[in-house]
Amino acid sequence: MNRQQYLFQKMNAWLEAKGYKSVFSLSNKDAGLDMDAVFRKEGVAPLVVEMRIMNAYRSQEFRALVGDAILRNRYGESERQPEGELFLAIMLKRMSPMVVKDLQDYAQRYLPSMNWLAMDEVGQGRACFSGVEESLSLPDAFRQEVDVRVQGSQGNVFSRKNQLLFKILLLAGIDKQYWGGPSRVPGSIGELAQISGVSQPSVSSFVMKAESAGFLKRSRGGFHIIRYRELLDEWFYSVKQQRRYEVGARFLYGEEPAERFVGKMREYCLKAKPGVDGPALIVGHHLACHLLKLGRSNVQFAKIYANRPVEEIMSALDLARDESSDPQLVLAVPPIGQPLLAGHVVCDGIPVSDVLQCYLDVRSSLARGNEQAEFILEKILMPHFERKPLC
Repeated sequence: MNRQQYLFQKMNAWLEAKGYKSVFSLSNKDAGLDMDAVFRKEGVAPLVVEMRIMNAYRSQEFRALVGDAILRNRYGESERQPEGELFLAIMLKRMSPMVVKDLQDYAQRYLPSMNWLAMDEVGQGRACFSGVEESLSLPDAFRQEVDVRVQGSQGNVFSRKNQLLFKILLLAGIDKQYWGGPSRVPGSIGELAQISGVSQPSVSSFVMKAESAGFLKRSRGGFHIIRYRELLDEWFYSVKQQRRYEVGARFLYGEEPAERFVGKMREYCLKAKPGVDGPALIVGHHLACHLLKLGRSNVQFAKIYANRPVEEIMSALDLARDESSDPQLVLAVPPIGQPLLAGHVVCDGIPVSDVLQCYLDVRSSLARGNEQAEFILEKILMPHFERKPLC
């Protein structure tokens, strides 16, 4: 059970107690419709449900979420969203008093008929139904360990091949300065296999798993990724749990300005020349953000994805191993995975990871990584995702 399913389960039980029954839900969702569930009760208007999952309350993001839901309910196309009263269900890791305040404010100003439910992962929260507010205390808290799906049937949703397939579906059509992979959005399993170079049986398996996890839906027009934020959350946690062999490193001659180090990498990449297996290295993490002109701080920490023997690269870049807990940079040893090779871009002679990989890299950084990741998400990724039409 993922967060979306958990929220639906709790909301379903709560509404059933009020005499409503679900006639449309996650399990039978039509790919062309802009809602997550519909509940009906004889003699009253149906409830058109939108469910949203958030890790933490952020004012601007939360208000935009509520505002968008209201606009869709008021002005949505009839064939994509049936008439009915909006019911907005939201789950956060931890509740903030501002969640309720914002919901109250937006309902009062823009949609007095809006019903809403907001809860945390322990099942505590507040709801407003037919203008009456009540506290929530729902038993059986969500268990965090099921969220990090790195084992079992859904664990390989984020295998290396599947990460490449997700990236193609997510990033096709984005500005070429941020993504070097395919620009065409595939419309079928066969096309996705052809574009990605992944075998058709593997693509079919990916599609089934992504649908089961609630991140992908299909229509006659092709594929559509949904629940972007939850997808990125689970992707990040899954990759974080995977064991990867990385070598800590430090500069041989003390601190080295980023410009000089970038120059050394450029010179090495020029001499090494890309082979059939790709470039000699790909730069990720904070330094990649700066090379993409997306840096939000003076943090220049680098992660070098090595596509040549580590010792060769370290020698060429004047680096030495550093086994301390706080190295100046890290090298991820060969082989570079398909998601990086297929999607990297070249910035001033330096192979750099794509913008989504930068987001995943910096998110775990204690050195202003969350700030950098949020900037990439809000300024680059989400605007691109939201421009992608429904299939």
